[in-house]
Amino acid sequence: MKALRLIALLFSATIFMVACGGPKTSGSDAKTEDAKEVPVAEAAVSYALDMGATKVEWVGQKIPTTFGGHEGIFPVKSGDLKVEGGNLVGGKVVIDVANVDVTDIDETAGKGKLLGHLKSVDFFAADSFPEAMFEITGAKVFDGSMAAESAEGAEEWGVENPTHYITGNLTLRGTTKSITFPAEVKMEGDKIMANARFFIDRTNWNVNYMTDGSAAAKDFFIRDKVNIGLSLSANKQS
Repeated sequence: MKALRLIALLFSATIFMVACGGPKTSGSDAKTEDAKEVPVAEAAVSYALDMGATKVEWVGQKIPTTFGGHEGIFPVKSGDLKVEGGNLVGGKVVIDVANVDVTDIDETAGKGKLLGHLKSVDFFAADSFPEAMFEITGAKVFDGSMAAESAEGAEEWGVENPTHYITGNLTLRGTTKSITFPAEVKMEGDKIMANARFFIDRTNWNVNYMTDGSAAAKDFFIRDKVNIGLSLSANKQS
């Protein structure tokens, strides 16, 4: 039993840990569908991602919650945002899965062991799939039409004042799914920024270790929903 509990520690990871010391469990669920065609925006202007102001963060949590959680970050390798007529119309974020990090513990608390397990086939299979990618397929003005899925609990894990719905293809472990989520998009001069916080169901990307429906999950399991945070900042290319 002690061995199983040690294994269960190996996926909990986070974006923003809350003041009470644990990850948020209610908020904005991303709408997940089959991958969509990426439109060609020939007239769009490219804005290069500012790596110093761009990050992808994540949260995982065990159930029961008394088993805790961890926080972590995925480095961003490259990417851009596409703007046409003052509107966000596309873009790409290349994510460095092979260098996923855990930020809430150090080596004395088993950080190396946790990272090794996260990179294994139980989770991200980083040897086979060292990169993930999010490619924007569209954005529309926020109108509350996803309110039933996204508004409840947004004060816990979501964008307080969303301006848009962003839709894009998320590729992870060789699987591509379309996700749609509320985001706050701002344009200031030659800069565009997009911020979002939402949940995805990791099983849609075949990350199935210790899910709530697995045979191994008898006394505890790792929550299927994973908190994701995107903070994107990009500058107009000359």
